[in-house]
Amino acid sequence: MAWIDDRIWCHPKVARLSDSAFRAWISSICYSSGFGTLGRLELEHQRVIHTPKKARSELLAAGFWHECENGAIAIHDWADHNDKRDAKRAADRERKRRQRERERELSRHVTRDVERDAPRDKRTLKSDRVTEGVPNGTPARTREPNVVWDALVEVFGEPSTDTARTLRGKVCSSLTRAGATPEEIIRRAKSWPNHFTDATLTETALEKHWDALGRKPLRVTR
Repeated sequence: MAWIDDRIWCHPKVARLSDSAFRAWISSICYSSGFGTLGRLELEHQRVIHTPKKARSELLAAGFWHECENGAIAIHDWADHNDKRDAKRAADRERKRRQRERERELSRHVTRDVERDAPRDKRTLKSDRVTEGVPNGTPARTREPNVVWDALVEVFGEPSTDTARTLRGKVCSSLTRAGATPEEIIRRAKSWPNHFTDATLTETALEKHWDALGRKPLRVTR
């Protein structure tokens, strides 16, 4: 979070603030730091931190906040104290985004290579069941068609180990009980960066935050 001097409470300018204005000011700093708004709070952000009109006017008059267009406010001197931290966060987000793209591209290449190199009789469709052959001659695994599983494959790829397949099965069961559809799985997966900017999406994270991903994110993207 943003750094706040532990002696700020006794600064003469701060000491003159009312309790509600002081709370709104501290809350605005914490909110902007946590959601990466770069010191700017739109009206809906101000409602989230419960800013009374009187406290808003007091902070604007005292110079702690500055009025912006459409009712937004800017925290005074935000860039002076947070520019380096904000730039580092932005660089970290971009680095993680590129890493996720590389991992997805690698997964697509591996899948294509395996399908290209596998003998034709190693993967066949029989009736309504998908049979997956194993190159070392062990018995083939049979999986019933599952639209939730297939949607997760589109987002995360096919699991390659028994442990990963077991985990995928548990996630499938949980999402099925929650009434998830393939379209909704893909839509909520795509909305992940708007909810959790600095976290990597996994299938267990998708299951854990399924309800939250179905709601509008608090963070406003521009």
